[in-house]
Amino acid sequence: MKRIFIFVIAVLMFCTVALAQPVDMPFVKNARPYIPTVTLLNAVTATGAGASTPIGIPFTKFTCVSTWGGTVPTSELINVEGSLDGTTWVVLVQTTVSASPTIYSTSGGHAVFYIRGNYVSKVVGDATTSATLKCTAIYN
Repeated sequence: MKRIFIFVIAVLMFCTVALAQPVDMPFVKNARPYIPTVTLLNAVTATGAGASTPIGIPFTKFTCVSTWGGTVPTSELINVEGSLDGTTWVVLVQTTVSASPTIYSTSGGHAVFYIRGNYVSKVVGDATTSATLKCTAIYN
């Protein structure tokens, strides 16, 4: 009886150690997860939030390109926002587009499952002044 007990304990310890070893995942090895570049705002002329874009796995860093079109604005304020549930949003980065048509910015700190663009405001410009925002998520 004592030998069976010791054998069972030894098997349990071996299984515990075997299961604790890292799993080989060749499809992830030496690869960094990313999402392809998504257009969050596409030449929008009215201020307001764009559509929610699910990104699958949580990311904390995004690289974004903001551009303007139409009549040159004095400045445009564009937010990249993130959410865990697609309902409650937090500002990840705030970008001001002015004299230069393109601004690159990276945000970080909040792991999110959804992202969206928000065309907050434009100073000067007219009905043809528009904003475009494209982003891609970057693995840490």
